[in-house]
Amino acid sequence: LDRACYGDPGEMFRGLRHALEAIVNPRWSELADICLEAARSPRRGTRLWAIDQLTVLDDERARPVFEESVRSDTDEICRRAAIGLERLDRR
Repeated sequence: LDRACYGDPGEMFRGLRHALEAIVNPRWSELADICLEAARSPRRGTRLWAIDQLTVLDDERARPVFEESVRSDTDEICRRAAIGLERLDRR
């Protein structure tokens, strides 16, 4: 995640989430721990892909991260964080 780019030129990062999930399966809380830390990175690309992963994990601990991103992040990250909040609200 630390070297992930902001955006997805050529759609090269679409499978990143699946690779991360395969590494930790079935320890989803460990992946959430990693992504919660990465979501606060100063690098936009790191934040983008960490939040993208958190939207799928449906971990309630991500709520404050999503809320902060919706308020203060770039459009692409904000949009994904909003999706994460919607998913948590449906639980």
